[in-house]
Amino acid sequence: MIKGSSKSENSAGSFKYLSVSDIKRRLGEKMLKKDVIQLARLVGPEGKKLLKLSLIDPPESANRASWTFREWSKQNKHQISFLVHDILKVVLKTGNPSVIRNLSGVWVDHGYPPESDGMIVDFAFRQLARYGQPVAVYANMLGILKPALKRHPQMIQEFKLIIHEHQYAESPWFKSRIKELLTGCPVKG
Repeated sequence: MIKGSSKSENSAGSFKYLSVSDIKRRLGEKMLKKDVIQLARLVGPEGKKLLKLSLIDPPESANRASWTFREWSKQNKHQISFLVHDILKVVLKTGNPSVIRNLSGVWVDHGYPPESDGMIVDFAFRQLARYGQPVAVYANMLGILKPALKRHPQMIQEFKLIIHEHQYAESPWFKSRIKELLTGCPVKG
């Protein structure tokens, strides 16, 4: 449980949200899902703080920051389309698979604006081509590609080339996800 986690009311009667140093301190503690949800609320409207903290050391704190950002995004869905570039900067900069999983999960959960298709598809294709990522990262990449492939069926052939060489190409879960992803795409290449 997060200690001292209630919002404090200032003299003007409005709530004061946590500072970056307070958030960083809490990210260093072990957290349960309820603690993450509570911390996401205490961040307030400035979710960008959590994105920046997703690049800190130690990696466990970065994992918790990205997990908290994903929970924050559920509470602030209206802001996600404005943060696509910020999320992309973090996932491109980090080598932490847990951060990539959590932040790409935001796009799986809430989508992204069509004008971001090119950047998101490029990122997802690169991640799919990387060997040794956790299964959850690959699953998220497939999830974020579905809307873009529906909007741009000309990319399906390139997608098929990438997945043909994938380390999990023959596994049942991967084949099932590919079939699901391609269902509903206008042209299957």
